[in-house]
Amino acid sequence: SSDLDGGLGSGASITTTLSLGTHTVTASVTDSAGGIDVDSIQVSVAAVGNPPTVSITSPPSGTETDTATPMTFVGSASDPEDGDLSSSIQWSSDLDGGLGSGASITTTLSLGTHTVTASVTDSAGGADSDSIQVVVTLPGAPPSVTITAPASGTSVSSGTSVTLEGTATDPEDGDLTTAIEWVSDRDGSLGTGGSVSVVLSDGVHVITASVVDSHGRQGTDSITVTVEGSVSVSAIDQAGFGGKNANKHLRVSIGVVDANGAGVSGATVSLTLMRGSSSSMGDATAYQSTFGTTDGGTLSLTFKNIPSGCYRVVVTDISADGASWDGSSPSPNPDPWCT
Repeated sequence: SSDLDGGLGSGASITTTLSLGTHTVTASVTDSAGGIDVDSIQVSVAAVGNPPTVSITSPPSGTETDTATPMTFVGSASDPEDGDLSSSIQWSSDLDGGLGSGASITTTLSLGTHTVTASVTDSAGGADSDSIQVVVTLPGAPPSVTITAPASGTSVSSGTSVTLEGTATDPEDGDLTTAIEWVSDRDGSLGTGGSVSVVLSDGVHVITASVVDSHGRQGTDSITVTVEGSVSVSAIDQAGFGGKNANKHLRVSIGVVDANGAGVSGATVSLTLMRGSSSSMGDATAYQSTFGTTDGGTLSLTFKNIPSGCYRVVVTDISADGASWDGSSPSPNPDPWCT
């Protein structure tokens, strides 16, 4: 029985819930001769509340340090009923065990990757925890990596083999040149070692050489290499139409493609319209020079009200991002176009 709740049950074992407060729970027994004995205990029943919350505020998870450098861990904890429990935070490492207690502790950790946990328990037994990872290496400097060739900013033509060379040293491990990993931000992994030769895709590459020493410390060096693709003129079409009086308009269409035959958009094409008195174009002179930008691989433009004569379009230059013009300028169709 309980002095607050009354009878609770009978038998060697009972299970029940008690009301809020401090209960005197009594067990009693009577034998066949009427003899009686009793024993009592006190049980305090608290109201059901929300558990506490704890958060590690510093350092961030993934922080790296070494075995010789003390690290400070900071956390906060609160509970709806108990208030601020920061001073009761218990700190532990899965490798080193208990680290201390309180809102802030400073300690050194052993070599390895630690899961550091902050935990707290409120007065009602509610608990919470938060964890971060800390990577601990041996003290020392990271390896030094230097790309010795080519120079950063080098430009090469499409399809050209590029030899990448570098060196790497470490204060503890010595020469790590053979362990250099080469990576392009466009093409991915390029190879391993002090010298690798590769053919890079067209475009601007950031090439990174990296090496990791035996303690997990990394050193890197980076350069940029531009691989210039080629563009060419696939076709030039000329067609007359309309015009005023005896003059005609000349519509010109110029196709620009890359090395794979795909149309190149955004290329600036410079051209000259040549004019001669006959189809032989023996006396041809420059009638007009202009330029335009390709859309979907084609530049279309119109020369209006040009006088009678024979005309031929000649491409004089093409400027395209990451590519150079191969100098081609095929004969237009028809060649020439005559009014």
